[in-house]
Order: sequence, then structure tokens, then C-alpha cells
Amino acid sequence: MSKLVNSQHKNDLTYNVDYLVEKDEYQAWRQKLVNQILSTVEVTGFRKGKAPAELAMKQLNLKSVEETILQETISKFGAKALEEAKEKLKAENRVVQSQTVDFNPDFTGLSDDGFKFRIVLNLLPKIDLSALEKISEPKIKKEDLPP
Repeated sequence: MSKLVNSQHKNDLTYNVDYLVEKDEYQAWRQKLVNQILSTVEVTGFRKGKAPAELAMKQLNLKSVEETILQETISKFGAKALEEAKEKLKAENRVVQSQTVDFNPDFTGLSDDGFKFRIVLNLLPKIDLSALEKISEPKIKKEDLPP
């Protein structure tokens, strides 16, 4: 089961979200993606998508396959991570301006527990709106209006 491992403020404008996709779930997800990719490969002598996996993999750029798997994994599970983090930030009355994935191997990649990744959220600065309560509008009288 995927889960939010840690979320914390790095500073006032940065919020880190560490997420883990557990090993079994990640392996099933990864195999599903590999099967989808292999189903599109054409190997001479075989119908499209029906060649043995070993032959089909030779037709592919393995680095490109790994990048696709990384991108799809972060896209799918990152949405869950963002949803959970935004709920926490909403309680703090904070607004997310942008988000990026930290591809530092210390935070993103395979671990003994599964696939971990870190999303860095850039926040809008805190604004003290309490001064707005002190603003009052003058009441306009009929005699103040031009004729």
C-alpha cells in the first residue's frame, strides 16, 4: 500500500513530501507498465505484441523504458501524495504555487521498502490579513454627491 512517509516545511516557502510505494505494489505496477510497453513492440516473425519478452526488450531502448516507468509512477502516485499534502497545507492556510520532483537518489528511487520519491512544493508567502479588518469605508451622504 502506498503511503505518505513524511511531510514537513523545509522553510517558510518550501514543503517537502516524501512518499513510498511499497515493494509489492510497485513491482505489480512496474510489471503492468512493462507489459503495456511490450504489447506495442513489433519483432520480425511475430505478431505485434506477441514476441517473447526477451526478444521484444532487445528492440527497446532500456533507458527510455526506465524513464517512462519513472514518469508514470510519479504521475500516478504523486497525485495521491499531492492530495494528502495539500489537505495538510490547507489546514495551515497555505497555498501551493508550484511543485517539482526531487530526483536526488537519496530521496527518489528504489529502496528496500519499495519505490520512494520526494515532491517539493513551493508555497506562496504567508500574508497577515488581520489588518484588513481595520479598514472601514466612509458612508456617503446625499449632500456629498454632485448635483
